[in-house]
Amino acid sequence: MGAIKRLRSIVLLKIARNVSIPNMVRLYLVKWGGVRISDVHNSYIGDCVVFDTLFPEQITIGNHVHITSGCKILTHSLETSKPGISWKKTKVIIEDDCFIGTNSVICNNVVIGKNSIIGAGSIVTKSVPPNEIWAGNPAKFVKNRTI
Repeated sequence: MGAIKRLRSIVLLKIARNVSIPNMVRLYLVKWGGVRISDVHNSYIGDCVVFDTLFPEQITIGNHVHITSGCKILTHSLETSKPGISWKKTKVIIEDDCFIGTNSVICNNVVIGKNSIIGAGSIVTKSVPPNEIWAGNPAKFVKNRTI
């Protein structure tokens, strides 16, 4: 990603995170900041949600997704097999109809399956299958979601 494009992405994502604005405006700022959002009309992103600014294009958010206040979504990790400091780029996919509870952390390289719920304060370190409820630190299976 070029320097100007990266700077634009960082600025848009920081505005979306730190400024009290209507949800629709926040969704567009996040999308323009590089995050792939399928449905800006029926999704929700709360205040103070942090999207990884290093690789925001690696985040995909499906239709009817609700990400509540204070969540963090990470798409990079430290490359430990190389000397020095370098970053490994990974994807985060949040599929359709998911709910992410307040102050949750979605770590890199995970897929949150369709119709899943992540409990408040959870740290998701591995993929969550569809129609399941997960919570805790680290997040673990709680129960199946009856639909």
